[in-house]
Amino acid sequence: MALEKLLAKALGVAKSNVQVARGTTARLKTIEIEGVSDAELRAFLDQFAE
Repeated sequence: MALEKLLAKALGVAKSNVQVARGTTARLKTIEIEGVSDAELRAFLDQFAE
């Protein structure tokens, strides 16, 4: 899935570490990401919070 590839590249992890857990065809999705700490993920998401 393109979303998994995009997030993996943006977060600097392998594509195999990013998976859509729920909502594959839905607008809202639940994503599982391995190899990224909560703090790293929060810092990444904070870039887009404003």
